[in-house]
Amino acid sequence: MQRTQDQGVKSEQFLEMLDSLDNLIVDGRIDVEANTIHNAPNMQAGRFTARPHASRIKLSKHVTLIHATDCEGHLKARMDGKPLEHDVASGLLYFVPPTVIQEYEFDGLTRNTLITLDADIIQRVIDENPEFRNASVEEPRFPFRNPRMARKMDILMTLVSRQDMGWRSLSDACNVQIAVELLKTLSNGSSKTVKPLARVELGAVRDYVQAHLEGNVGLEDASALLQRDIYGFGRAFKAATGQTFHQYLTRMRVDKARHLLTETSMPLIEIAYACGFSSQAHLTTVMGRHLGLTPGVIRQQARS
Repeated sequence: MQRTQDQGVKSEQFLEMLDSLDNLIVDGRIDVEANTIHNAPNMQAGRFTARPHASRIKLSKHVTLIHATDCEGHLKARMDGKPLEHDVASGLLYFVPPTVIQEYEFDGLTRNTLITLDADIIQRVIDENPEFRNASVEEPRFPFRNPRMARKMDILMTLVSRQDMGWRSLSDACNVQIAVELLKTLSNGSSKTVKPLARVELGAVRDYVQAHLEGNVGLEDASALLQRDIYGFGRAFKAATGQTFHQYLTRMRVDKARHLLTETSMPLIEIAYACGFSSQAHLTTVMGRHLGLTPGVIRQQARS
């Protein structure tokens, strides 16, 4: 990971927290509070104080949630090149979906809570709650206020810091509650009319995804294929199909995996990689969520 030299002190623990996700470049000073960093397969969390700094982050599978708990300053940001600028105030919240290149220039002093959640947590809540299907989950939203969500983030940080008995299970439940509050916010104002993708555009996207399922194909790849703005593409795709690009991609991977399970004798781990899953365990989790069956059971049923 590339790191710039600076005159301040940067927390190696904080940088390592983001190392496991993607690249971070910091020029300035970020201090992390002791005992507040937690890394888990589906969530990372930490509290930090930021002084004037510049940073660039891209999280490939996680959404970024920031709660400005005590701050004053001015923020200039670019989300996939789109400029945003505002004065920072205590109580503001920030949401950035996966794969978005986040570039920040901050002047001031802010104490923040940072939580990154696996995008699958958000998707699971959407799948279980149809009223959230129109939530704008594929474009950043900030700044906004949601006191209930802010409190849940503070509760999560308390659980992570204390690590009392049962804290992992309580943290998982808190993650879901945060996702629910986030989706409530993202559902507001998301019903505006959007022109859907044309049939020929959908066909081009389908062919591209099918040809690249084993790779790390994402929303930015599909939007670049049609030479569209990434957020405009996401809205137009959902208007045409009734589902987000992430939902569509997951369904195609599940369908391909089911075909390989029933029509070939490929080992499960090879099927997982061929369909773009990160591991056999990931394949099992996603298929169980979508089909209610494990890969082993699906293969066994096909042979019986």
